[in-house]
Amino acid sequence: GGKTITACAISEAASLLGKRTLLVEANINADSFMNVKAVFNLPNLTYSLTEIHHNLYAMSINTSSSMEEYVISKIKSKFIYNKIFNRGFIQHLFLAVPGFREMFLIGKIYWEAKNLSRNNFDIVVWDGPPIGNLELYLKVSDIISHLVRFGTIHNDAKAIEAFITDEKNTA
Repeated sequence: GGKTITACAISEAASLLGKRTLLVEANINADSFMNVKAVFNLPNLTYSLTEIHHNLYAMSINTSSSMEEYVISKIKSKFIYNKIFNRGFIQHLFLAVPGFREMFLIGKIYWEAKNLSRNNFDIVVWDGPPIGNLELYLKVSDIISHLVRFGTIHNDAKAIEAFITDEKNTA
C-alpha cells in the first residue's frame, strides 16, 4: 500500500542523491513480502541483500531468520543452535513470549542500521508493519527490557531503545 510506496520512493530518492541505501522490508505477512518486490519488479526478495541498482539494496527480514541470526551471534555456534534452538518446540516457546517476535525483527533492523559501515550504507529505510501495529514495534525494546531484567537480552533491548529514541538516528 501507501506505506510501502513511500518507503520505496524515499529509498529511490536517497539512492539517486548518491546515498548508499538499504530498504528493509519486515516480512510480517505475505502481502507485505510481495510489495517491495512488485514495486521494483524483482524476481525475488530474501533475507540476503539484493542489489536493485547502483546505491540501492533491499532485503526482506522475517522472525525465524532474525531469531537464528541473533541466537547464533550470541552463542557463536550454528551447530548448538541447530541442536537446541532449531527445534519446533523451542522456537514456539521463544516466540510465545509477548513481544519477542517483534523484538527479533526490530533487532535485525537495529543491527543493520547500527552497522552501517559494514556495508557502507548511508541510510536504512524500513518498510514496517501496518500503522496500527507500529507503536508496538517502537515500544517493544522497552517492554522486553522490563520483562527480562538482566543479561544479554536486557542489554540489547536497552541499546535498541536508546537507538530508536535518539533523534539523530531516526526520522
